[in-house]
Amino acid sequence: MSGSFKIENNYRNRKKKNNNLILIIISIIVLFILILIMIRFINYNRTKIVSTKINKSRPYVYTVLNNGNDEDDEFEVPTINLVGNKYSDINKSIINNYNSLVENGEYNYQYKYNVSKTILSVLINYSYYEGNDIKRNYESIVIDLNKDKVLTKEDILKKYKVKEKDINKYMEYKFREIYTDVIKKGYYTSNECDYNCFLNNRKITDNYIDGMAYCIENGSLVGYRDFRFESDYGEEDYFFEEDHRFVIKE
Repeated sequence: MSGSFKIENNYRNRKKKNNNLILIIISIIVLFILILIMIRFINYNRTKIVSTKINKSRPYVYTVLNNGNDEDDEFEVPTINLVGNKYSDINKSIINNYNSLVENGEYNYQYKYNVSKTILSVLINYSYYEGNDIKRNYESIVIDLNKDKVLTKEDILKKYKVKEKDINKYMEYKFREIYTDVIKKGYYTSNECDYNCFLNNRKITDNYIDGMAYCIENGSLVGYRDFRFESDYGEEDYFFEEDHRFVIKE
């Protein structure tokens, strides 16, 4: 009789342990599912687009064609396709800046844009003659579509956790790299033109980030910096337009 009771008691204990194990497994599965739901919810909020397009059939930035005083005088400029007074003001400013550029005479004008997740970056690149030199300018507009906010330079750098002094050091490193390569290519020797001479030809001071325009392209922080190509040494043959682009942080 006692043996039968012992066997039955062991059976109940095993059954209880199995039930507890099943409850633990179910709890783990439920917890895992809840965590997945929370992650998806957080990611959805991060990538949710708050900004609204004016014309939903068009991209965030598209080209508009304006006619000047002459019927043959046509130019193409970007317009930001977003609802809001701040974007209307930006579009007006783009037109006004272009009109000022046209009044100065011969010029070149280009733009491009990039959508990196919820960040829209518009880069405007224009050039004109300043005396005998070609003056190039880069202007950027960076918009957080998730927050419907135009980002300042400080916002962009904070997002990538970088400081201007660090970018300045990085730019010095890049220009020293370019200087070394120019010498290797035989444009001059270091005795003929030292590094300071090279910077003077580029019209660059110790402030390497002067006039830098920041964009976010495919997740990377990118800076565009104008500098002079031309010199008495024929360095304009060395440089290309893409040399104005610097990937600061990927």
